[in-house]
Amino acid sequence: MKTTFIQRLFHAGMRPALVAALVAVASGSALAGTYVTGPLPSEFGGGFIPPDPAVLKNVQKATKEAAKLAASVEKCYAKGVANFAKGKATGVTTCLEDPAKGVLPKFQAKLAGIAGKAPGLPPCFDFPTAGAAVASLVKGYNAVNYCDGAPTSCSQVIVTVHTSYADPDAAGVTTFLSYPEAKADIPGSGNDPSVQERIVNLTGIGDGLFSVGDSDTDLPPNLLDDRASAGLLSLNTAVPDGVFAEATFDCKAGEVPLPSDFGCALDASDFDGNTIAGNCGVSVTYVP
Repeated sequence: MKTTFIQRLFHAGMRPALVAALVAVASGSALAGTYVTGPLPSEFGGGFIPPDPAVLKNVQKATKEAAKLAASVEKCYAKGVANFAKGKATGVTTCLEDPAKGVLPKFQAKLAGIAGKAPGLPPCFDFPTAGAAVASLVKGYNAVNYCDGAPTSCSQVIVTVHTSYADPDAAGVTTFLSYPEAKADIPGSGNDPSVQERIVNLTGIGDGLFSVGDSDTDLPPNLLDDRASAGLLSLNTAVPDGVFAEATFDCKAGEVPLPSDFGCALDASDFDGNTIAGNCGVSVTYVP
């Protein structure tokens, strides 16, 4: 239900006719004096008309803000791409997340304002936190939109893991790098020496305990590894933001893994063992 709703939010921004149709329902201009509730027709992709017309108006205010957010996120990425092409800092993170100017905090404030005024927004969906899902959906199109120049073959692909932490005292960090088993492979499995050769520590911390792994997460297992892990336990020095680890994969015959084929998850804690928030991302380099 959540995914369908977010997709509808995005497409509302791309198809003004859809937004106009919804506004017509809310205003009652098409059916003066009539308010029809219940399931929406199949052309909407699902959903229901709220029993309270005032709630419908608020929902539509929220969907319009989500459509505006989608356009704003795309502008952040478009400007970032142009900056990167000129050898400049992308500025994407600031554009998206800056507390004062970022498009995501602005969206959250707008939605919180709508939700805070009676009759608010329905409890069936967490509207104020939808921004991250909208931004992720827009980001997902980058690999498709910026396709020109992609390699047509490769022998290896080097994936660099980048991390950042909400707490400056990150001491125990593990990253989980999911990869396309049909396109890429690391020789060996588990913590075999061949796996240790392919996953290296880039933090600059040499006196910590660095461990790696390569595993099959499919259920039931299909004997093809699809997730590489890198963990660092530092006893003296906080793990810095920035590059964390690098994994070198062999490209399978006739396959070229795309950057969007790789995903990253993070588990981090401070020196006292308390869980801390953080982010994990990847960048990709191809070896011909």
